[in-house]
Amino acid sequence: MRIAQLNNFITLNGGSETVMQNLTVLLEQHGHVVRNIGFHSLHNDQLMQNAVALGKEKYSVPGFFFNKKLVKQVVEKIREWKAELIICHNVYHKYPMADLLKTAEERIQCAIGNRVSRL
Repeated sequence: MRIAQLNNFITLNGGSETVMQNLTVLLEQHGHVVRNIGFHSLHNDQLMQNAVALGKEKYSVPGFFFNKKLVKQVVEKIREWKAELIICHNVYHKYPMADLLKTAEERIQCAIGNRVSRL
């Protein structure tokens, strides 16, 4: 299975990143292919494996609630990867979650509909 993991960071600077990295190893041991999506930390340059960068970390209160550009960027990374499963870790600080989930759901339903019509 192709799995995308989404986190604030793709640099190893805390507990959620360590969990994400350990889960990557475990999933790959079971035959899954994983990509980890997040920001580069301003304080740490050590990337986790299979990292897909969204750029340097950003802090923006308005961006937490509404950021179409970021949602589009994340959804495009997930679509390019053709992820079958998305796992979110510690994302509430950086991503406008309502917009992200709504957009991902719309795109996934569309993809499922297209897949079914081709069968």
